[in-house]
Amino acid sequence: MTGNNARLAELERARQELTSLMGHDMLNLIHGIVGFFDLVDQGTLTPQSSEFAEFMSMASQYSRELMLMVNAILDIYRLEDGRLALNRRPTDFGELLTYSSEQVRSIAAQNDVRLEFDLPADLPLLDVDGDLIVRVLSNLLLSAIKASPAGEQVRTAVMIVPATPSMIQVSISDAGKSVADGELAALFERFPWTDRCNFKRRLGLGLPFCKQAVELHGGRMWAESGAEGGVTYRFTLPVVGESG
Repeated sequence: MTGNNARLAELERARQELTSLMGHDMLNLIHGIVGFFDLVDQGTLTPQSSEFAEFMSMASQYSRELMLMVNAILDIYRLEDGRLALNRRPTDFGELLTYSSEQVRSIAAQNDVRLEFDLPADLPLLDVDGDLIVRVLSNLLLSAIKASPAGEQVRTAVMIVPATPSMIQVSISDAGKSVADGELAALFERFPWTDRCNFKRRLGLGLPFCKQAVELHGGRMWAESGAEGGVTYRFTLPVVGESG
């Protein structure tokens, strides 16, 4: 019983820490957005100003990050409550990736991180909820972008594994610091963040949401550390006519 109480106390402390950090992150994003509109409202910043495009791009980036954070919070609770029903239909993965990459492209540019894609031309259609998978891809891309130093790239690749032809395998690799093999699973926990975790990889509930959403489709998700640093997120999704 003592061990259980200690574990519950640790989870509660981690929950409070995560809530505080997420609230701080969201408030910073909101301040940046409001600050832009305040400058415009006061006439200090006009479309003719040389800095206008830069500030507008920054406000757009902050808005997209905030949207992803809020959606991840809402979606993970819907998933856990069983209130998020899948709307499966035949879907082109390339279209999903294009849409999700557009959502984070300005963030990548702001961080001087390149987005690279490697997709085979003969990918079969997927049997997935397209809207949900777009949010999975957007969260994973955002995680990889923010973990990668300026001047590096985030690479997305897709393949069909011969041993499991009913699934495609997607990988998204960043160029950030590596994570010890024993800590990779903690990236997908709801409240994993302790002093041993890399601050650059703290993205609230985004990664736990991604894992649950993929598993809801009958796929699986895991992470691997690269030999020269970085983390690769891998997950599988069912193709049309092959899902259970």
